[in-house]
Amino acid sequence: MKLRTGIALCILFTGAGCTNPVRQLERKTILRRMWSLASFAGTYTETGVAAKPQTTQISWRAEPAAVMTKATQTGDTLQYAKGTLSTYFPKTAFGIRYRNLRELTAAEQMQWLEREYDWHVALYDINQIDDSLVAGQKTTGVRYFPNSDFAKSPFSFEWRAAVQADYAFALETAMYNKEGSEKYRIRFDRVEFQKPLSDSDFVFRYPAGTTIAEYDFADKPVSPSAAKAAANFNFRLPQESEIFRLSKIVRAKGIIPAFTAYYEQLPYQTYYTQVRDYGLKLVPERGLVIEGKKRERTGARKYRVNFSGAFRSVWFLEGGVYHTIVTSMPLSEVLEWLDA
Repeated sequence: MKLRTGIALCILFTGAGCTNPVRQLERKTILRRMWSLASFAGTYTETGVAAKPQTTQISWRAEPAAVMTKATQTGDTLQYAKGTLSTYFPKTAFGIRYRNLRELTAAEQMQWLEREYDWHVALYDINQIDDSLVAGQKTTGVRYFPNSDFAKSPFSFEWRAAVQADYAFALETAMYNKEGSEKYRIRFDRVEFQKPLSDSDFVFRYPAGTTIAEYDFADKPVSPSAAKAAANFNFRLPQESEIFRLSKIVRAKGIIPAFTAYYEQLPYQTYYTQVRDYGLKLVPERGLVIEGKKRERTGARKYRVNFSGAFRSVWFLEGGVYHTIVTSMPLSEVLEWLDA
C-alpha cells in the first residue's frame, strides 16, 4: 500500500486536439513531475462532507512511505507507516488497524501512475480553464468532463482542478453532478512541498480505552465458506471481476467475527472489511455521500466516501452490517462493483 502521489491525480494538456506524440510527451513530463515529489505537509479544507467545512492536517512522505492526516473538527485520524495502516474515530473511541500490508515496489508505483493517467485520458474530455492562485501557489485550471460513453455511468462526475505545475499536484479539486451542481470541493489552505519529514512526524498511538479492530495480513487466511460459517451476520462479497480478484480473507483478532477481504490486481489494491453493527456507530459522520441505484427491497445505498491521496475509503451500513472499503482503484470503478 505504498504510492508516490499527492491528494489527486491531475492531467495537464497544452491544448485541445494534441497529436499522439505530443500527448505522449506530456504524459512522460507529468509523470516525471509527480514522481519528483518526495514529501509535503499542509492543511486542506473540504466542503460537501459535513454540515460545515472540514479542515484536515496532512503530512506525506514518499520514501520510506508514510502519511498522517488528522481532521481538525472531529479528530478523525489516518496513519500509515512501515506496512501498518491505522484509522481512529475519537467520537466512538474506535479504531481499525491493518498490519503487514503488501507495499508496492517502485515499478508498481509508477505503473499505478501510468494507469491513472491513461484511465483519465480514455474516459474524460479534458481541457484547460482559468488559472488561479491557491495556497500561495500559481495553478493551472483543468476540467474533466465524462465522454459520451463514460457519462452513461451513474458514478461519473465532472471534475475541475487547480494544479501546481512543478509536481502536477492538485491544490484544489471540485466535483459536480450531472445537473452541474457542486457536490464536493477540497482546497489546500497551506502547503509546503519537499519538506524534510522524519519518522517522528508519523508516530501514532491509540488513546487508552480505544476499541481496536486489528487485521494482520501475515495470519493464515480463511476461506469464504469458513468466514461465512463463523460470521454472526450475513457475510457476502461482490462478484469477482477482472479488476477485482479476491486474494485472501483475514479474520480480525479477538472473539468478535469480523473479516477483511483483500483484492489484488496490481498495481491496484482493495481491502473490504465487514462486521456486524453493534450499535457503536462505526461509520464516520463525515464524507461525501453518493447514492447508489434504487433497490426494491432496501432502496438506494448511501455510500460515504473519503479521499486520502491515492486511496479512497467507502463506508456503508446495510442489513445490520458495516462495510468499509479502502482502495486505490478509481472511485467510479469501485462504486459500480459494489453496487452491481
